[in-house]
Amino acid sequence: MDLINRFLQKMGIDVGSAALWTEGFIWGIAFIFLVLVLIKIIMIFRTMKTQCKGIAVSGERGSLFVSKSAVTDFVSKDLIAFSQFSVNNVELRTSGDNYNIKILAQSEYETNLINLRDEIQNKIVNSLEDKLGIANIKNVDIDIKRFVKSKETPQKNKIKPSPTEKIIED
Repeated sequence: MDLINRFLQKMGIDVGSAALWTEGFIWGIAFIFLVLVLIKIIMIFRTMKTQCKGIAVSGERGSLFVSKSAVTDFVSKDLIAFSQFSVNNVELRTSGDNYNIKILAQSEYETNLINLRDEIQNKIVNSLEDKLGIANIKNVDIDIKRFVKSKETPQKNKIKPSPTEKIIED
């Protein structure tokens, strides 16, 4: 504070009013900082995705409610075809009118996750839309928790003849 007062005296400003000005300046900066923090907190709460109990699909004569556990079962059943990918959990979240699905899974080391991600996301979105009428799935996020060894262990180059072939011994 003393440094600011000396600077202001050299500039020709009354030190008594300078002390008030300095104190007001500090309070102003604190107020602006507080307002910015409050705005940030409000933005976080507005965009926060909340867990939901299910998805309601409206129709002409009523609605269809698909619970979170039904969506979990549906997604897990759809992903059985991917043998190199194992689902641990499925989370359903809502953000406004849109829904987000998060798949917690494990995968084999050798899996090409980029191609697998696209296949899984497209399969889930298309299946939910075609079979259940859920068209407002915004994101399908895949969270790989672990990598595991391949389920199949390679054989040591043992080639067995087919039953129709005869083995010719010399």
